Amino acid sequence: MKKRIISGMIFCFLISCLITGCETKKKVVTATKQSNDTKKDSVATEENSEDKTYSVGEAVTVQGEKTKLEFTITDYGSFYNGHSPAMIYIKYHAKNLGKNAEIIGQNNFSIYADDYAVSNTTLEDSMYGPTSDDVELASGKMANGIFFAQVDTEEVATLEVKINDQKTYVLQHRKSGNLQNTESQDTENNNSNDDYDDTSDTDDSEYILPNSDSEYVSTDEIDELSARDKRLAINEIYARHGRKFDNAEIREYFESQSWYDGTIDADDFDESVLNKYERANIKKIADSQ
Repeated sequence: MKKRIISGMIFCFLISCLITGCETKKKVVTATKQSNDTKKDSVATEENSEDKTYSVGEAVTVQGEKTKLEFTITDYGSFYNGHSPAMIYIKYHAKNLGKNAEIIGQNNFSIYADDYAVSNTTLEDSMYGPTSDDVELASGKMANGIFFAQVDTEEVATLEVKINDQKTYVLQHRKSGNLQNTESQDTENNNSNDDYDDTSDTDDSEYILPNSDSEYVSTDEIDELSARDKRLAINEIYARHGRKFDNAEIREYFESQSWYDGTIDADDFDESVLNKYERANIKKIADSQ
């Protein structure tokens, strides 16, 4: 009798062990599946992060094997500085989040206009100051900088800046950058007004902004101008001082004005002749472009 009882207890114990073992194995399989799902979600997040683009004012982090940097493009705009084609400026803020000192400068940035690479241009002087020198940024330290490129924003649809070939800023994006029809129409309008100008005396009507040399122009005055007229308005200030122009379209426009007398080559023009109103108005109009 005792043998039967002992045998029964042993049998129950073995059955219990088998059931417990199966449940444990099942739980391990479930945990492995959840781990795989987590890995898939992590990979998907990384892929989406690589495709993300950023706008002016957003901070991005780029890193290498031993480097970690934070960049923010804080401002950008277009202007005309006596060069052809027009120029753009790009201002940035940088911070070294890594442990080692890093060299920071315009070489951290790659510019693309409609997917074509554009070389950075070093300027010793402009209305926004010179191109920033490369600086050695110690760990935890910050720096601001500016650099330039020859890009006519009126002629490109997409303008992008890539930082360390990792993060992409989209500065400009529109359906079409082809302004050929607009330029043609503007030329026709100018020609249609030539008869009127030829039969009238020289007066303020020949100027885009008649008082830009003697008073600060208002935002409303600037907002009424087309993109082309803004560019001409900036150069009108230079033209008053006899500056010549290398750009054919701009040169022909001012040579058609009775008041214009171009006597100073573009390379010889000294911006110190500009007064406080002219300097401020050039910057204000350029900022609105």
